[in-house]
Amino acid sequence: MSKNNHANHSNHLENHDLDNFSKTGYSNSRLSAQIPVQTYPNLSFDAMTIVGNLSRDNAQKLSSFMSIEPQIRLWDILQTKFKAKALQEKVYIEYDKVKADTWDRRNMRVEFNPNKLTHEEMIWLKQNIIDYMEDDGFTRLDLAFDFEDDLSDYYAMTDKAVKKTVFYGRNGKPETKYFGVRDSDRFIRIYNKKQERKDNADVEV
Repeated sequence: MSKNNHANHSNHLENHDLDNFSKTGYSNSRLSAQIPVQTYPNLSFDAMTIVGNLSRDNAQKLSSFMSIEPQIRLWDILQTKFKAKALQEKVYIEYDKVKADTWDRRNMRVEFNPNKLTHEEMIWLKQNIIDYMEDDGFTRLDLAFDFEDDLSDYYAMTDKAVKKTVFYGRNGKPETKYFGVRDSDRFIRIYNKKQERKDNADVEV
C-alpha cells in the first residue's frame, strides 16, 4: 500500500471513529444508581368487625344451622343469645338480643382477620353467616401498611393533638409507636412485625 493510500485509510478510520463517538449518548447508569428506589407499602385489612340485626326467625335458623355445621363451635346458647367460633376459630360470632335492646345497638357481630381467610372461606362466611343479618355495617376496619423502613422515619400528622407512646427495643431503636387512644377514631399503631413474629414464635426472621 502506498504512503498516500495508507494515510487516507488512517484518516478514514479516525473520522469514522469520531463519527461513532459523536453518535454515542452519555450513559446515565451512574446517575440512576444514585437515585434512591422508592418503595411502596403493601396494604391490607387485618381486622374487621361487622355488626347487624338478626330477626327472631333468622336467629332461630342461624342457631339451628350452626348447631350441626362441623366448621362451627357453638356455646353459651340460650333463646336470645349465642356465641360461636367458625373456620378453625378464625371467626368470632356473637348474638345477644337482650344486651342489644338494653344498650340500643345491633344484636349480632362478627369479628375476623381477612388476611387469615381464603377466598372460599370469605364466600362461605358471607353466604352462611353475614347474609342472615339486616342493617349490617362496619364498626371496626383496620388498615395495615407493611413496609421495610426504619420506624424512626415515621410519625403521624393529624389535625388535632394526639397522645404519642413509643417503645424501644434492646438496640435502642423504636419497635412500636402508638398515636392516639385505642378504640378511638384516631388510633395508629406502627410496630416491628418481624420482631413480633420472632418473639411469638421464637424463630429466626
